[in-house]
Amino acid sequence: FKPMAHFLALRKQWRVTLPDNVETWPVFVKPMRSAEGAESLGSREAFEELAVEEDESGVRWIRHAGGWSPVSLEALGSVHVGLTALPSVIDALEKRGDANGFKFYRFLVNKVRGGDTVNGVAVGQLLFLREGQELDIGDAKAENPDGQCEEHETADHAIDGRSTTRWHSSVLSPLVIKLTKPALIDSFSFRTGPSEDQKDPVEWKLEASN
Repeated sequence: FKPMAHFLALRKQWRVTLPDNVETWPVFVKPMRSAEGAESLGSREAFEELAVEEDESGVRWIRHAGGWSPVSLEALGSVHVGLTALPSVIDALEKRGDANGFKFYRFLVNKVRGGDTVNGVAVGQLLFLREGQELDIGDAKAENPDGQCEEHETADHAIDGRSTTRWHSSVLSPLVIKLTKPALIDSFSFRTGPSEDQKDPVEWKLEASN
């Protein structure tokens, strides 16, 4: 298995690439130039995308930790681009020779909310996404080879698409998802189980393999 963390970004990344003769890129509290300003971004500064909006003139606005910034600005009859999207997870996978994605994914939980005071881990649903869209993994198989599960809380409940079920193991052990064919994802998420929040994962990693 390869650690997905080496190339898996949960949010799109951007970098400030200032036009000539521009020292900083503006930040506003709302996605509009008439809004109150905030602390500007400096050259080559990178940040995570938290949201995207497009204004009436067709300009894309990116929300980040400091506020909202336009991808481009028009000044003196010319359009100046100040934000550039960094290479995507898909690009990174292609460079690694994994352009078709992976067939096996392994979810390892290192720590739960209750720490050492509780035994085991519980997850409601494990979700794989690409470009913000959830992948259909209804035909996949889920296994928990080293887990200790009750019959009604086995690994398959982590991908059954229902909010009322959960995978629960009384020991911390990997959850392995076997897809019917390789799939390329650029993010993943999970929903917590319907009970026992002390067994919610708080530290984890995702690995992949073919």
